[in-house]
Amino acid sequence: MKSYNPSAQKISESIARFIVKLILNALILFIVAKIMPNMEIKTFGVLAASAFVITALNVFVKPVLIFCTLPINVLTLGLFILIINALLMYLTSKIVDGFYIKDFMSAFWGALVFSVFSVIFSVNKKNVRVNINVGRRNDDNPNTKHYLE
Repeated sequence: MKSYNPSAQKISESIARFIVKLILNALILFIVAKIMPNMEIKTFGVLAASAFVITALNVFVKPVLIFCTLPINVLTLGLFILIINALLMYLTSKIVDGFYIKDFMSAFWGALVFSVFSVIFSVNKKNVRVNINVGRRNDDNPNTKHYLE
């Protein structure tokens, strides 16, 4: 008899989504740092730390900032989100030692390029589905899938 724990399934899916976002953000941040002249990432460890901080800020802080700036977002038809993205990227450069952004305008343009690449990758990400099986593996059931699609 197999027990099913829906909360463990949701937690696993949330962790998997966070890891996918983290990996995509690291890739996008690497590309943006290579494109933008006023942005520099010293090492791979700094890239990983910066990607983690940007992902955490986007997951936990950005929704609060968007809610707090809702009136100005409505007035600017959502373009103020670019300022929020620039602020979060600039804040990340101040938090992570080895990730340098020259000034706020460089952060703005970097955040704009970051947003464009995020949209491109998120459109392609929707075609990828990850199956996560939490609990014991039941090889007797031919309908159980144990692979990434």
